[in-house]
Amino acid sequence: MTGGDAAMRAHGAQQPVPRAQGASWKETPLPGKITVAVCHDIRAYYTEAALQLATGPAPGARSVEAWFYEQTEAGKTMQAARAAIREQGAPFPFWFYMAPGHR
Repeated sequence: MTGGDAAMRAHGAQQPVPRAQGASWKETPLPGKITVAVCHDIRAYYTEAALQLATGPAPGARSVEAWFYEQTEAGKTMQAARAAIREQGAPFPFWFYMAPGHR
């Protein structure tokens, strides 16, 4: 991967997901503009990893979600991207469903 591309592939896309620090959501070439699907895929990956790493009783219903959004860089980055896209005037469904509504 070159040119600042993230080392991941978005939602089965053939092209890499670009890093877009400060870029407008309209100008960033997200594959298919599928922000919600990409965010859900990333969150599912972290959820599965957290459940595999957990020892003892199963984590509480919202504890893995809280860990993801409050303690991981991926979760913090997703929240920052969501806020930036909202502030740039993107349509409600484009940014709102990137994370649970209460976040």
